[in-house]
Amino acid sequence: MVFDHFTRLWMETAHPAWAERLREFPLAIFTNGYGAVMMFFVLSGFVLTLPALGGKRQPYLVYALRRICRIYLPYLAAISLAILACWQFHGLQIYGHEFQVMWREGSPDTRTVLQHLLLVGRFDVFAYNPPAWTLVHELRISLLFPLLLLISSRLRGRWALAVAFCFPVLAGVMDRASLKLGLPGPAFESSRWITYAKTVEYCGVFLLGSLMARHQGVLRRWSGKMPDALKWLLLPVALLATQYPHRLPIPGHFFEFTMALGEAYILLLALMEHGWISRLLRRRPLRFLGRVSYSLYLLHLPLLMIFAIWIDGKLPFGLLLLPFLAVLLALSAVFYRFIEAPSMALGRRISAIRSLQIW
Repeated sequence: MVFDHFTRLWMETAHPAWAERLREFPLAIFTNGYGAVMMFFVLSGFVLTLPALGGKRQPYLVYALRRICRIYLPYLAAISLAILACWQFHGLQIYGHEFQVMWREGSPDTRTVLQHLLLVGRFDVFAYNPPAWTLVHELRISLLFPLLLLISSRLRGRWALAVAFCFPVLAGVMDRASLKLGLPGPAFESSRWITYAKTVEYCGVFLLGSLMARHQGVLRRWSGKMPDALKWLLLPVALLATQYPHRLPIPGHFFEFTMALGEAYILLLALMEHGWISRLLRRRPLRFLGRVSYSLYLLHLPLLMIFAIWIDGKLPFGLLLLPFLAVLLALSAVFYRFIEAPSMALGRRISAIRSLQIW
C-alpha cells in the first residue's frame, strides 16, 4: 500500500518514462495496494477465528468493544491528524489527480469531519485519508463476524466455501436492485467504495480467511503432500490472480474474491512451518513491520502528502523515498507505542469487567 501510493504520486510529477514499470508484473506485487487490502481482509477473518478455535469464547458485547478499541481508537487518532493536516495544506493545485483527491477544496467542513469521525453515511471517504475506506468495511464486518464464524464452524468446508462464493453474487444483486429502484447515487465517486453492497462482497473474503483458520491443519497436510514443482507453479498463478482479476472472464463482483483466493494461497505457503516464507516472516525486521503495520497503514498517506508538499519545486520526487520511509517507520513505532498499544490494552481491561460477562 505504501509503495502503491508513492508510485502513483511519483508518476504525476516528472513522470520518468520507466516509472510505470514499477506497476507492471512482477514488480506490481509491491505496488498493488488493492491486493494488499484483500490480504488484510483475509488475515482479519483468519485471526478473528483463532480465539474460537482455542476455546476462548467471549460475550458479544465484550468482543464488539474490543474490536472498537483495536480498530476505531487508533483510526480516530490518525484521522484527527489527517484533518489537521488538511486544514493546514488544503487547496494546493500541485501534481495531478491522485494528489488532488485529498485536501483539495476549502478547509475541513463540519459535516464531512463528523462523517469521518463516526464512519457513517456515504461520504467522500478520500477527503482526508483515503485508506479509511477499508476501515468502514472492517468495522462493519467485525461486528457481524460472529455470524460468519457460525457458517465456518457449523457447515462442512465445501458448503461454507460455497456460501463465501454467494456473497459476491448477493452484492451484485444489491447493486442491480439499487439501480432499478432509482436510489440516489453517492455525492462523490469515492463513496462507491463504502456501499453496503461492497460490505456484503467483502464478507465472502472474511469468511474465506475464517475457513483457512478452521481447516489450517488439513490445508497444511494437503500442501505438504503436494509436489514441490506444483506448489511453486501455483505461486505465479496466485500472484496473477491478485494482480489481474479484471482480465479473467468473471463478473465484476468476483474480482475481489478472485484476488482473495490468490492471497489465500500465499497465506497457505506462509503457514507451512518450515517453508521459506514462514522462515522469512520470523525475521526481526519483518516481525517489527507486522507489529506496526496498522499504524503504518493509518499514517503513510498523510505523511507522504506533507513530504510531497515540502519538496514541490525543490527536489525530484524520487529522492523522497528513503527519507519518507525512515520517518514513516519511526513515526509508526511511536504511534504504536502511545496510541495503538494502549488501545489494545484498554480492550483487554474491558474484557475483564465482570458485569459485561453476562451479555
